[in-house]
Amino acid sequence: AILESRSEDFLPLAELYLEQFSKSIPRFEGEFTDDETFIADIGYYCIQLRAGAGMFNYSLIEDMCSLLIEFSYELEEVNEKALEVIQGFFAAIRAISMAKVKGDAGDQGKELLKALHDACVEYRREEDN
Repeated sequence: AILESRSEDFLPLAELYLEQFSKSIPRFEGEFTDDETFIADIGYYCIQLRAGAGMFNYSLIEDMCSLLIEFSYELEEVNEKALEVIQGFFAAIRAISMAKVKGDAGDQGKELLKALHDACVEYRREEDN
């Protein structure tokens, strides 16, 4: 129903999910939400964003969401570093959506995806030690 009422573009839908995510941070940090619920919420927002991005040719956002879904599903707990990585993803997604960047954004998009991927790898490396 939400997508149907906003089918002219992806951006209003993206803003809706980004806003919901931003509201989930204080609930999590205030310990009103447990790790499992927060991770599930992140997965839900990303799946919705990825679907909408794909429908409206925002492939960079679609790829970022896929990477974040993979990262979030590997989390057993959300510590400060994991939260920082997640917030970095959502900040990048918000910036791309606000700039109305469609497609993959070429080399700059690849660099951004690589930076986000590297943040995930670094998090895993630190957690394994």
